Amino acid sequence: MHRLLFRQIKKTMGFQTIEEAEQWLDTLLEHALDDSLPPAVQTLLQGLMPFVDRVDTSYKSHERDMEIRDRSIRLSSQELTESLEQARRDAVKQKQAVRELKIAANDLLKGLSKPELSEDTDSLNGLAELMADLARERNEALHEVEVQRRAIDQHAIIVVVDNEKQILFANSKFCEISGYEEKELNGKSLEIIRSGYHDESFYTPIWRAVRAGEVWHGEVHNLRKNGETFWVSSTIVPIEGNAGQAERYVAIMTDITHQKLLEERISDSQRFYQSITDSIGEGIFAVDRSGTIEFLNPEASRLLGWTMDELKNRRFHDTVQFQSPDKKFIPVQQSPLIQTIKKGEIYFSEETYFTHKNGLMFPVSITAVPLEDDRGNIQGHVGVFRNISERKNIEQAMRDAFSQAERANNAKSEFLANMSHEIRTPLNAVLGLTHLVLNSPLNTQQKDYLQKATNSANTLLGIINDILDYSKIEAGKLDLDIQPFIFDDLLEKVSNLFQDRAVSKGLLLLFDMDGDMSLPLLGDENRLMQIFNNLVSNAVKFTRQGQIIVSVELQPRQGQQVSVKLSVTDTGIGLSDAHQQKLFDPFTQADASISRQYGGTGLGMSITRHLVEQMNGTISVESAPGEGSKFSIELLLPLAGTSNTMPPLGAHQFLTLCCLNEALLPVVGLVEKTLSTLMVPHEHCTTHRAESLPEQTTHLLVVADKITEERMKQLAEAFRSKQLDYSHLRILTPGNQEEMRHLLISHGLSDAAVMQLPFTQRSMHDFLNQGAMLKDTQTGFTSLDDIGLVERRLSGKHVLIADSDDISQTVMSQQLNSAGIKATCVSSGADCITFCKQLTFDAIILNNKLPDIPGWEVAESLVFGNSLTTPIICTSTEDASAIEDLISDSGMCALLTKPVSNDDLLRTLDNYMIYTGEAEHAGDDFDDIKDPYASLLQSFYRKYSVSGNTPFDFLVEGLQQQSSVPVEILAGIRKDASAIGAKPLKKMLGALLQQDTPAELVQAAIPKLAGELDMTLKKVVASLDALSNVEEKQENEQDFTSQVQFILNLLEDYDAKASDNLQQLYSEHQQSPHRWVLQQAIQKVSQYDFEAAAVLLQPLVNGQ
Repeated sequence: MHRLLFRQIKKTMGFQTIEEAEQWLDTLLEHALDDSLPPAVQTLLQGLMPFVDRVDTSYKSHERDMEIRDRSIRLSSQELTESLEQARRDAVKQKQAVRELKIAANDLLKGLSKPELSEDTDSLNGLAELMADLARERNEALHEVEVQRRAIDQHAIIVVVDNEKQILFANSKFCEISGYEEKELNGKSLEIIRSGYHDESFYTPIWRAVRAGEVWHGEVHNLRKNGETFWVSSTIVPIEGNAGQAERYVAIMTDITHQKLLEERISDSQRFYQSITDSIGEGIFAVDRSGTIEFLNPEASRLLGWTMDELKNRRFHDTVQFQSPDKKFIPVQQSPLIQTIKKGEIYFSEETYFTHKNGLMFPVSITAVPLEDDRGNIQGHVGVFRNISERKNIEQAMRDAFSQAERANNAKSEFLANMSHEIRTPLNAVLGLTHLVLNSPLNTQQKDYLQKATNSANTLLGIINDILDYSKIEAGKLDLDIQPFIFDDLLEKVSNLFQDRAVSKGLLLLFDMDGDMSLPLLGDENRLMQIFNNLVSNAVKFTRQGQIIVSVELQPRQGQQVSVKLSVTDTGIGLSDAHQQKLFDPFTQADASISRQYGGTGLGMSITRHLVEQMNGTISVESAPGEGSKFSIELLLPLAGTSNTMPPLGAHQFLTLCCLNEALLPVVGLVEKTLSTLMVPHEHCTTHRAESLPEQTTHLLVVADKITEERMKQLAEAFRSKQLDYSHLRILTPGNQEEMRHLLISHGLSDAAVMQLPFTQRSMHDFLNQGAMLKDTQTGFTSLDDIGLVERRLSGKHVLIADSDDISQTVMSQQLNSAGIKATCVSSGADCITFCKQLTFDAIILNNKLPDIPGWEVAESLVFGNSLTTPIICTSTEDASAIEDLISDSGMCALLTKPVSNDDLLRTLDNYMIYTGEAEHAGDDFDDIKDPYASLLQSFYRKYSVSGNTPFDFLVEGLQQQSSVPVEILAGIRKDASAIGAKPLKKMLGALLQQDTPAELVQAAIPKLAGELDMTLKKVVASLDALSNVEEKQENEQDFTSQVQFILNLLEDYDAKASDNLQQLYSEHQQSPHRWVLQQAIQKVSQYDFEAAAVLLQPLVNGQ
């Protein structure tokens, strides 16, 4: 703070020191930051310090001005004198400097080609300004040169040499590319970088030219310090000296090593691709945007007959591709190739034709790709083609061959269809007639002959089926029909089919079952049966002695899947490794001698393998010659619902199992396994004597083939001593069960039950439960499908048979008559339509091949033209899969392929028969007859035939009470259906009870389920009506037997009245099952063969 300013503040504020004044100012400045003060005070305080500073500065300036004024006054005269002298000397120096500046300026002006200064130019300021301007111009020029030099150094490689090629200067780029430092290059010969790539003849013309003052351009290969090489594009410029001769040479170079490598690669690629296009087996051409040919490889020249030189300036389309196969001209605008390329798309065709130079056309397979520039504009295209004349010829030959093969296949199919018809028709007669005769009184030899004839006919039928199946396999038309099934039913069919055949050869046929055989699965039951049929029939055929074991193992897996392992093991002739290799080949047997000795077509195993593979399974064989064979199959099948649990065997408190034949010991293990599965308490005992039987024994199961008189007495004694009911005795035998039953009856054991091996889990359950189920029974029926009950339901029905084959009419009518069904026969479609208009029938059996009108057209006329509701069953000798859709669309209910067995015919009629009316004995009136099965039928009828409601109403009402899938309702119906043996209803419910069945599918199936339930109820009603007449029929049978006995007496006396009595008896029993026997007896009496007539009638008296 200036002293004068402090003095003023001191007087005003009273401060004693400058520090106090400055502290006061600082305090004021701090208060200026207080926002609580009025704005005017804040502004004053904030401006106070700047104001004080400015006042302080003014005081200091004034004091300095005063000092300067005083010093000027004190300046002495001596100083002025010295100053003048110095000024004179400076003027002399200035003149001298002006002269020197003029000289220097003129030199510069001369160098810059500018006029020199005049003599009177002596202004120092003017010369200074001129020198400044010249210096600036020179500096600018030097700067520009420096910039240019630096730019050249950054891009170009520069070296300066003298006439001796000694390096005078090398820039940094030269040092960098050569690998040498500048000090290593100065004074050295330029040949230090020579690589040896060029010989002396390359360098000599270069130096000759530049020494002559010419500029040289070229590419030079050089060597780096580290031994690597590099290429440069060089320009050498000579620089002349004072004498006008080149003294120095400046080489300006550019590194082109990378460019050279690229050129080399491109050159290599061009050679490579050229070699490819030259050697490739396809023609290649390239054209520009106008279509003018630019490239043609040697193969294209060979295929087209033109050389590249010949096609120059010619358009490819106009020369090669200008006509169609029919030699019509194709304008370039209509060329499919050109149109496709213009769209920027790839063109491919095998229908394009090119024209050879000689004018011949040939087909090509061509692919053309458009060529585009960077902006996507089409600049031409490249095409690759080859002559496919040979392939076209082969394809045409293949088409001709395929057409011929198709005609042959059609001929084969037609032949197979005709063969099927021509063979099945007589087979139908053979099997039908032998069945009828086998049910008539015959001696042992006659039965043996007829049984062999039946077996032979069935063998022939099997061969036909195998041929037809293999034909389907070849055509890829063998489909699977996936439906719910259980292995218990499947094994029962295997038992029924092979039981007697095994017994006739003295073989032991057994089932080994692991798991629950009543578990519902999804699969093709018929095709699985076909597999079993092929495997077991082979086992029976090739096994002379020993046993055949059919094994089924079911293991539930995750995801509602069940692992199924099947096997058939025999003790037959076995197979060698070589024979196993070709076992599954079609039309092949292990050995040619096998066909001669055992017969067969060699198709069975091939079909079996195909069926297994179509089920996504595997089949394998283990065998050795003389040691038998084991065929194993593994499948994975989905579950179709929950197991239908069999009723518990509560009556069997304890079962004792004993075996009377050592050879049957393997059976004991299988029986025990099944008893464990059925949870039946049991114990194996080595003897059947009373003293050896366990105390807790309530039932006895004996495994025996033949029981001696002594052992039979011991059995009877054991039961008496144990005070056991004879109905608790079970005999399991591999032999004929009828013979065993007669043996038991002869020893007073008529209440004992007999079952023939093999057994299933269900048959063992029913076998053990037989006494509880059927004791005191009158009918013995256990299922709606029992053929005896089916016959009773159908008895009295009237069926029309339309078939042009007389024998088929005879067989079918006799089969129906034997079941008490009236049959009317016609031979044409027209007669069938006429009869249906005039008479009422309960069912129609219609052959599909009638002489005038096909069966399906007859059915269409009846169903759609005449609104006929009578069920129509189609019979045919054709392959079922070929006509099943036609049959269904025509309104027919079912298709039976000839030959038709008696049971299949009756069951099919029963399934579609329209049973009407209420059960007259469905209530308490039927309780007088103590028949357990009839009671089950009554219970079923009462439960589901709700008065005033239909089965549909019953189901809908039950479902409305459920918020989710009605498992309880459906499971209850299935249980009741199983109890009465309603298999179709049970099967449908099994499919609906799958765990993954959506609720909406269950709801959608209700109408169909209601229909099946309604049909079951009608069968129940018909069954109850049939069973209610048992006592009346028994009385009629007694009267019938008395009449037959009376006629037999007449025949013994050779009384001619026997003929009249027979005719009368026949007319009174038109619906009797014995109608056919009576007809045969009448025929014998008419021929006066009274003894033969007596033989026919005698079994009717004996109850046979």
